[in-house]
Amino acid sequence: MALLATSTTARGQDRQVPGGDASAEQPSAARIAKRIDHILIRTSDPERLFELFAAGFGLPIVWPLRSYGFFQSGGVCAGNVNLEILAMPGGGQEATTHLYGIAFEPAESVEASVRLLERAGWPHSPPTPFFGTRPDGTAGVIWRTVPLPELQPPSSMVFLCEYAWNTTPRRQALSRQLASEHGGCLGWVQVESVSVGYRDLIQARKAWTAHLGAPAAQGADTWHLVDGPAVRLSAAARDGLLSLAVDVRSLQATQACLKKHGIACERDAEMIVATGGMLGDLRLQFREAAATDLAPGTRPARDDSESSPGGR
Repeated sequence: MALLATSTTARGQDRQVPGGDASAEQPSAARIAKRIDHILIRTSDPERLFELFAAGFGLPIVWPLRSYGFFQSGGVCAGNVNLEILAMPGGGQEATTHLYGIAFEPAESVEASVRLLERAGWPHSPPTPFFGTRPDGTAGVIWRTVPLPELQPPSSMVFLCEYAWNTTPRRQALSRQLASEHGGCLGWVQVESVSVGYRDLIQARKAWTAHLGAPAAQGADTWHLVDGPAVRLSAAARDGLLSLAVDVRSLQATQACLKKHGIACERDAEMIVATGGMLGDLRLQFREAAATDLAPGTRPARDDSESSPGGR
């Protein structure tokens, strides 16, 4: 959970980001992270936003919106990843709805990823547990997080998140449900990528390469993991998570759905960009999916249990 992924050890805080030549001691994509588990959307009106994504857009509910003490959380299945609707106090942007965080699933285990971070000298903290009720009704640890501070822009979260049970069966079932319902009102297929902007793109590229290995192509600044959404870096006037690129079945149907819910959008022949209204500062870029991505489970989402947040 993002809220519990904020502390880091002092070790490595002054460490220089490695250059273009990867050290043998640096973490690699195959070992640090398997996929994006969930993407966090922060808002001051979680009830309204959760209702929009679940009832309005028709994305299957992964876990219901409820209070977890000092934060509220609810999740929906976005085809190949979960979206977490999050509300919590503090932060400079809490009054608006915006992209807030990326949670990666560890490739093997959170302990193995921490050992690799330690070996490479990157700042990290021990895995932080969150306690609650598991899907089987027992009490105990439900997830553990480890922040990745070298990757996260200010006022954002980028972290590893590991659950205490196998979430794959539920993930696959919800992905099939979304496909069987033709992607709901928007015709939603999957999240193709999440875009992260940096003023210092060169430094950011070095940090992401050191943590996730080389990008998909030379100069592309795009990282494809085992499955799920890609991560794309771009130069920006401010550091932060910029947008989600979403594959849909039909731009015409997507535009009609957005209009129905009073969300302004701009369209050209290949893309619809939606922001404002109930979306606030959240920016969604819709493109028509390739035929190969329309089959259920083509690029599966990370799933969860209904009782616990975050794909939980």
